[in-house]
Amino acid sequence: MREIQPVGLILAGGQGARMGGLDKGLVPYQGQSLVSRAIATLETVAGRILISANRHEALYRSYGLEVLSDGERDYLGPLAGIRAGMRAVPDRFIVTLPCDMPLAPCDMFHEMVEQMGRIQAPLLVAHDGMRLQSLLMLAHSSLHDSIDAYLNQGERRVEGWIRSVPHVIQDVSEWRPLLSNLNTREDLESSEGLGTDFSNPSA
Repeated sequence: MREIQPVGLILAGGQGARMGGLDKGLVPYQGQSLVSRAIATLETVAGRILISANRHEALYRSYGLEVLSDGERDYLGPLAGIRAGMRAVPDRFIVTLPCDMPLAPCDMFHEMVEQMGRIQAPLLVAHDGMRLQSLLMLAHSSLHDSIDAYLNQGERRVEGWIRSVPHVIQDVSEWRPLLSNLNTREDLESSEGLGTDFSNPSA
């Protein structure tokens, strides 16, 4: 069994369109920012953590982590952020977590890392029993060339890229109730995560 020591990559580069343009990673949730919760989760499996963000970079750097921009003028979606993470850590595995999934359990990531140690595939992706959780993955950084080719074709969907490369599916259905994305203010309210000031991106 291989020992996998992945680098964590928090995906915080979204436009927050369904949340009124707010930078979701910096939105308060149950007393701390969403990105803080993501950091705490990935720290349990990764010795190094990167943040993919395209705005408020200084605020993200205040967490003491390296912040990566995807380097694109046009928004290409999370695949561009994943590619930036891969380019930053040659010959390593990265484990990804979107910043708007604050309840994603540490045990799930530990099991994904253990499974990757038992297989030879370059990519492992979580499936919650109902759908592919395409942004919960362990991916080898050598796959960045395949993302280049996929994006150059004008494609953007993460699931489409996953289908284009060798991969293994990890069943995480026991944790499905914890894998909801908080996309809107209503999602935050229903999760008891509404902060005191949505207008302050540093909250």
